[in-house]
Order: sequence, then C-alpha cells, then structure tokens
Amino acid sequence: MIAETLTHPSQAKLSDESPWPGLLSFGEADSKYFRGRDFESEMLYRRVERERLTILFAPSGLGKSSILQAGVFPLLRRESVLPIYIRLDFSPAKPDLLRQVKTIVARAAKQANVEAPSSTPKETLWEFFHRKHADFWDERHRLVVPLLVFDQFEEIFTLGARDRFHEQATNAFITELSDLVEARPPVQLKSRLELEPSDKMNSEAEDFSFERHRYKILLSLREDFLPDLEDLGERMGSVAHNRFRLGRMNGVAALQAVNQAPQIIVPDVAERVVRFAAAAERDDELVDLEVEPALLSVVCGELNSKRLESRESQITERTLEGSQKQVLADFYERSISDLDPAVCTFVEERLITRRGFRNVVVYDEALSTPGVTQEAIEELVKRRLVRIDERGRRQLIELSHDLLTGVVTANRDERRRRSREAEAVRELEEQHRKSRKRAAVLFLVLLLAIGALGGLAWAYFAQRQADELAEAKETAERAAAEAFTQRRIADAERQEAEGRKADADKAREFAEQAATEASRQQRIADAQREEAVRQRQEALKARADAEMATEDAVHQRNLAEKQRRLAEQREQEIEESQQQVQATNDALVEALGERLSSRNPDEVVGALDMLVRGSQESKAVLAGIDDRWFESPRDFVPLLIALDELARSQPNERWLGLRGMLVTRFSQAPDYGLPPGTLNEIERIRLNGGEFYMGMSFDSDSDDEIRFRILLPPFYIQQYEVTNAEYRRFDRRYDPDAPGDHPVTNVSWYDAMAYAAWLGGSLPTEAQWEFAARGPSRRPYPWGLEQPSSSRANYDHGTNDATLDPGTAPVGSFPAGATPEKIHDLAGNVWEWCQDGTSRRRILKGGSYFNDESYLAAARRNFLHGEETESVVGFRVTWTDSLSTP
Repeated sequence: MIAETLTHPSQAKLSDESPWPGLLSFGEADSKYFRGRDFESEMLYRRVERERLTILFAPSGLGKSSILQAGVFPLLRRESVLPIYIRLDFSPAKPDLLRQVKTIVARAAKQANVEAPSSTPKETLWEFFHRKHADFWDERHRLVVPLLVFDQFEEIFTLGARDRFHEQATNAFITELSDLVEARPPVQLKSRLELEPSDKMNSEAEDFSFERHRYKILLSLREDFLPDLEDLGERMGSVAHNRFRLGRMNGVAALQAVNQAPQIIVPDVAERVVRFAAAAERDDELVDLEVEPALLSVVCGELNSKRLESRESQITERTLEGSQKQVLADFYERSISDLDPAVCTFVEERLITRRGFRNVVVYDEALSTPGVTQEAIEELVKRRLVRIDERGRRQLIELSHDLLTGVVTANRDERRRRSREAEAVRELEEQHRKSRKRAAVLFLVLLLAIGALGGLAWAYFAQRQADELAEAKETAERAAAEAFTQRRIADAERQEAEGRKADADKAREFAEQAATEASRQQRIADAQREEAVRQRQEALKARADAEMATEDAVHQRNLAEKQRRLAEQREQEIEESQQQVQATNDALVEALGERLSSRNPDEVVGALDMLVRGSQESKAVLAGIDDRWFESPRDFVPLLIALDELARSQPNERWLGLRGMLVTRFSQAPDYGLPPGTLNEIERIRLNGGEFYMGMSFDSDSDDEIRFRILLPPFYIQQYEVTNAEYRRFDRRYDPDAPGDHPVTNVSWYDAMAYAAWLGGSLPTEAQWEFAARGPSRRPYPWGLEQPSSSRANYDHGTNDATLDPGTAPVGSFPAGATPEKIHDLAGNVWEWCQDGTSRRRILKGGSYFNDESYLAAARRNFLHGEETESVVGFRVTWTDSLSTP
C-alpha cells in the first residue's frame, strides 16, 4: 500500500469529537469520517481503473474534492496507484503551469515514499511520462501508476483566460495535456525525429516508449463548465468518454453521514437533522430526499459547536429544537461578516423578494451592481451562500437553499430598520440646529435696537415695544402652529407615499408571481398539447399494431400447429436415439468393468477417460470405481495424480468436477471428515509469480545446484504450516494429544497430498516453495540477507539427550523470520514436503528445529521416501490463482 500524502491546507482538522468539516472539504486523512458516499466512490474508482482519462463533474457544493481525497484516493492506493492532487495556480508570481505539475508530482512521490523519475526543464509532459525506464517504484520495489488529479479544472477557462499573457500560457499547457491524454507524441518531438540524419547511429526515438502509457488522468470541474470542456474536443477527444456525474445525497446516505458519530448524537435526532437539512416533511420517505452535503455538514457542525459550548455529551432533541433557526443564522452571520457591505446589500436586496422568497438575478446584471465583482460572486459560491444555475443560454444567481431565506430576510429587515432610525435621528438633529440658529439671530437684533435708541427713547417706546413684542409673539405662535400643521401634512403625505410604494411593491411582486404562474401554466399547456399529440399518434400506431397482430395471430396459429407436429416427430426420434445411446453406454460400462476394478491407476484413469468422453454422468462414472481405491491415501493419491496429469494434457471442465467428486468420496471413507465448504478460515497469501531463477551453489558435491530459470503463474500459499488441529479435522485417527497450534508431523507424503486435495489444493512444487521463500530478488533466507538467529527461526536444537529436545514451536512464533509477504516458518521448525520428486525420493525444503543453520537457506533441499514419516517433517498447501473451494 502506498503511504498517504499530507493533509491539504484547505481541509479541516477532524476528530471523533468534531467529525464534520462544515464548508471545508474532507482530506484523505479524514476518510474514516467520510460517510454516505461509498457507492459513488466505488463507481468513480472503477471508472478511473477502466480508462486513461476520467471526467468528474457536478454542480457547485456537492463535494467533488471530498469524494476524490477521502473516498477514491484510499481505494486507489491499495491497488498501487499514486493519486497526485493538483490545483493549478494562475497568479503572475507563480512559475509556468508545466513546471507546477512536475514540481507537484515530485513532491507527492516523495511524501508517499515512491521513487519517481527525474525531469528536465524543457521536456514536455508526454516526454516525461513516456521516457524509457521512467517508472514509479514504491518501497517494496513494485511498479506504481501515477494518477494526475486536476481539481477545479474550470479555472483553466476563467483565471487562465483573464488576459492575453495567461491565455497564451494556458493554451500551451492545454496542448501538452491533450498530447498526454491522447498518448500523442508532441509536434516538436516529431519534427526533431524527422530532421535526424538517416544514418544516425543512436536515434532519439530509442529514448521513448511509444506503446506504454503507464499513467492516468482525472479532471474535476463544475457542471456549468462542461460546454467549455467540450470545446477542447478537437484536441482532446477523450473528454467525451468515461464521465461521472456526482449528484446530491439521498436521505439514506445523508443519515449514514450523520450517524457516523453515534457517540455525540442521539440516533433519533440524526434523522431529524437529515430532514431539517433537506427541508422535508416528517412523512417524506428518506430515500426520496435530496440533501446537499455541504449544507448537511454546516448543520451538523453548528449543532456540534453548540454542544461543545454547552459542554453536553450528545446532540439531543433539545439541542436541535432550540437551534434550528439559530444554526443558519450563525452560519450566515459568519459568512458575511468580512464581506464588502455592497455585496451583503446585493444578497439581501436582490436575491430575495419583499415577502421573503428566493429571487434569481442574471449573472451579467449582478456584475453591473456597484461593489459586486466576479471575485465576490465566486466567494459567495465558495461559502455556499449562493449557487449559479445554467438555464438555457443564461447564468442565473440565487440563494443556495430555501433554508437561508429566513435568516437573509431577517438580516435585511433589521438593516432597513437601523437605517430608518438613523435617518430619523439625523432629521431631528438638523431641525434642532436650525431652530437654535434662528433664536440667536433674533436675540442679536434685539440687543442692537435697544443700544441704538438709548435710554431717552426707552420710556417713549416701552409701551409700543411691549405691544410689538406681544404682536411678534402672537405671530411666532401662529407661525409655529402653521409649521406644526405643515409638518403633520408632510408626515401624512410621506406615509401616503410609503403606502403607495408598498402597494406598488406588492403589485409588482404579484405581477412577477402572476407572470411566473402564467409561464408555468403555458409550459404545462404546451406539455399537455404535446402529450395529446403523442397519445393520438400512439393510438393510431396501436390500431395499426392491433391489425398486424390479428394477422400475425392467424399466421402464428398455423405455424404453431405445424411446429407441434414437428415436435411430436422430433420427440419420437429423440426417444429412439436415447434408447440407442443408453444401450451403447451400458455395453461400454460392461466392457470397461474389468479395467475399472484394476489395481493399476493408469488403467482406471484410462477407463474414466473413455467414460467421460461418452455420455455418462460423473456420478455414474464414480459408481464403477472399486471402493478399495479409497481405503488409504497410499491407494488414493496415485489415482489423483494420474487424473491430474490427464486433466492437464486434455483440459476439460468435467475433469475438474470429477476430481472434486473423487475427493468428496474419499472424505466419506471411515475415519475421514468432510472438507470445509469454504476456505475463508484458512489464512492464505497470494503471490503474483513471474520470472524466477531457482537454486544456488553450496558446495561441489551438493544436490542443491539446480540454478535454472522458470516462469511461475500466480498462486496462493498457506501462510502457516498445517497444524495438528487442522489435520485432525481431516484424519480423526491422528494423535489426539498433539498440541493443536504446533505443526503436524509424522505424516507421509501420501498423507500430505491427500490432505491438500481434501482442501482443493496440492502440495507446493519446489519452484513455488522456493519462490515464496526467496521472492523475485532471490534472497538467501525468507527474511532477507541477514544470518539466522534464535529470534528468526526454530533450529539447531539437535542433542543426544532426547529429554532436552524442545521439539516444534507453535506456528507463527517467529514473526521476525517471516517473508515480506508475511509467510511464516519457511526456515526451521519442520521440513516441508514438496510435490516434486520420484516415487522413491520426495523433496523436502526449509530445515527443521533439529538442524543447524546451514540447512535454513531457502535453496537447500532434502529427500525422504514418500511412505516414510518423521517427527521433523510437516507441510503446507498451495492453490492455483482461483478462489475455488474443495
């Protein structure tokens, strides 16, 4: 398995106490918290495995990045695929796009402990991945397939085309990516090869592999950018194939996402959370609901934050009841707190009607609003406040969910109320300021008049001034009364104007609703008209079909009568033929009776061959085999070997079935148990096989010097030696006192062969055994190059005093001595029977607890007569590369 890469910076730090990331995406390290998308992850994984290029698309907010990193990447790593997450940077300060990809590939390989090929600055992507020996190797020296995952690929069409400089760089990168996707050598490479002299000794073409394409590519983008992607079809034709659309979660999957943290949420509350996020009624079926994963994550995250703040152990029904409105209010407040006020005003005034319903705005019209930019809209989409829908040829902006309308309306109304109060305060302050100014002017005029007249005129004008002051007071009171009356009139007119404006808004809204309803009714009428035309056409077609059916019925009746007569005639012929075949087979069985009762296995197999070639059933064949062939493994194994040799020379599925029936019949003999119905309890290791050189030199007189090349197909081998407990299930007579977890001993080669056949397998060939112990690298010992030690194997316990002999050890007692594939005890403990050898000398491998370290080398061999048994000899079983049961 390839090591996981580091967490992406845009991903949350999740834990068992906080398993929901809100609006952030799930990372690969968070895969255990990613629930509800198992089916989609498996389907996308299969598409990646099937083709070189995969297209993932979905509307905004459905979790494309999350399903890639937390859903698909772990599946790919288990299959020796290295997923490389790429998000291109289009800022001017960053290097060119090609260099970014090469840098990210090198960094991802290093993080995963994968050996990656080096690149040169001028080579194209095609040259980098097609250069000979440009392979990726993991720590276990296995080939790894790199998968280039370009997330948010739509930025190629937006940020990559915002000016001429970016457009040229992006176009060049798309050309290189297209060559890589289509496995098409670049034009510049073709030109260099064509210009090479015909007599050049070493052509540059020898540096590349034109047939090998050991890499994969995935492009992830928003659904509304599919037309832009399809415009690349002339250069990248593969974009039209192998696409996967990610839809919304249904209610059942959403419930899995919520229930993945049962320790912090009450089960009954989990379903209510799903219905709340889907804005569904209580009686709606869960499977019919559609839930946006991001919104569900926000709801769960907000409820969990409230739980943590109140220090409660679980999210209960009380937590949910008290938070349904506050959850989205808190989410909305945090989402707009750092945005430009003009953007907030746009959301609250343009994207919602006066009555609080969602409204749609054309994308281009939104950009004409002061303070609203393309970057601001993209930020709103990223924060899941709004979404962009493609309708016809227009892009429309609307709130992402009906659940947001309440909090947006409340914020809008509160903002308007604060604005009105502030305006009223400003008007009162202005009126107060003007009143104080007028009073100061009158007072100043009065002082000047008194100073000019002097004291002599004071007595004369005192009475007159008093009269004038009284008259002025009366005039001022009348002016004040008039001003008050005018203000009341103005207030009434203003209120009337506001009422008319409200009525106008209401009328406009009713008109919009009426227009919408009229449009809907028109569409319904059009659909009904089209349906009526279709039904009329279907009625005409049905009548014509009925007439044709009547004619066909008459023809079929006549034909059926003719076929009935032919069938009766054919049945009579078949019955006569079967009687002849039965008579022939009976004569054949009678003629072969003597050969079936022969003690020579070749004679019996020859008879079986003749019967299988005939029409007899396998059970009838077995009925002719003498019971004495199943009295002991010594009698049964030669028959089994002869049958296997015949099956290899004359492949036939009936031989396999016959072999299984022979084993079953042997298992029915006294003192033997029936084979298990499945091999699930047996721990097996699958080995891929391949080219392998056997043997190594020990000394000039050794029989171990074989050293030849073989090609092994894949096979399975038992992880541990067969134990006493396992063998007793086969042979009930075997030593009942032998420790159950120790390897079985004192069994002959014939006993071991019969047990292996009983499990549907066979003893390993010497080549299989040595390949399992040494691996393709031909290590001298199962664990590697190091010399044997007491921590790696059970060996070197030979002694003259039998009472001091420790004997065998439980299987798997020396994990340090296992192979890299975790196959145990291939060195020491007990010698192991192999299938190879002659009728008198059968090969043993692996050494035992009694031998010294010189016998533990994997290439060592020993010999023993097939009928003999020893306390230091056991065995293990192999199977072909199939999961068949005995």
